Amino acid sequence: MKNAFMWIPECQKALKDLKRYLSGPPLLSKLMEGEQLLIYLAVSEVAISAILIREEEASAYIKIEEREVINFIWDNNICWFGVPKEITCDNGRQFIGFKVIKILERLKISQITSSPYHASVNGQVE
Repeated sequence: MKNAFMWIPECQKALKDLKRYLSGPPLLSKLMEGEQLLIYLAVSEVAISAILIREEEASAYIKIEEREVINFIWDNNICWFGVPKEITCDNGRQFIGFKVIKILERLKISQITSSPYHASVNGQVE
């Protein structure tokens, strides 16, 4: 196993130290408690590179239809990060319409819906 990769306790400690370092000052913006951040990590035999980011995507539309929802999910999520396991949205018709449901089913993405007035029902906070 010449090229085998093994995650040993030293690797775990190094990652924990890196996360602590990257989440401490100086930060360009304040973290919110419980906020999920993405860490992009590249490792080679001679170097390690990491970047810690907050991913926020928003777009303004005059009228949102199913096609805009599908395009937004594709362009801003799937193309950048791959197919997610789940998507959380409210019960707006553009989010639960036939076309959106079919695309999500085809991609095996779970859809979690809740009332915008009670987002905490699914663990989300507004």
